[in-house]
Amino acid sequence: MWVKKTDKELMITNSGQPSGKVRLFLYLLIGVFLMIPVFFNFGRLVWRPGPFFRPMDDVMLRLPAMVFIYLFVIIPMWFLKVPILKKKKVMICPKCEAAKNNDEDYECPCGGRFVELETMKWQEKKAP
Repeated sequence: MWVKKTDKELMITNSGQPSGKVRLFLYLLIGVFLMIPVFFNFGRLVWRPGPFFRPMDDVMLRLPAMVFIYLFVIIPMWFLKVPILKKKKVMICPKCEAAKNNDEDYECPCGGRFVELETMKWQEKKAP
């Protein structure tokens, strides 16, 4: 049966800070896509072929500008916490054990009330 967690158990559950790994991965992915035109020649014409990779002199000329653009894009995103990563909350009715996603409707058809799953724990019924 579902029982409410104690205050100590809730503190332990909530002590973990949300990790920014997804956001960090997105920022690194943006950096990779911004660096592609620095290292590779695109738009080569058939009648004017050239090397696929840019010469190192050309890369060094373009690299500082692209790093500046990258920082110009990422720093505001970092402080504004873009993209906003929302954790989906799951609700459960302790009376009938029905579960659903949070849709701001807390009344259960069985007459119970939905509560967040993070505030509940499963405990086996003790035999009489």
